Amino acid sequence: MWIEECTPLWILVPSDKTNKWVPMRVDEYITTMQQTLNDECKEIDIQKLAATHKQAKELLSKFATIMDDNEYNFIETFLETRRISNA
Repeated sequence: MWIEECTPLWILVPSDKTNKWVPMRVDEYITTMQQTLNDECKEIDIQKLAATHKQAKELLSKFATIMDDNEYNFIETFLETRRISNA
């Protein structure tokens, strides 16, 4: 009961405009997000995702000789921030 009393009815969500936030009811937000996920997202098998990540790392190694250190480190960091921890 205490959690229900503390659950907010409204939240602030980012709008399409830069640095603008708009209030939205939590139930409306959940409905909108579920619809967006259903319409815009595609579920990918974890093994396929892990294989793609491995392939990207192999390609990075292959092209390391034509990159400077900053380029290599940037891409390596980018790939690692998208690492699949369960694979």
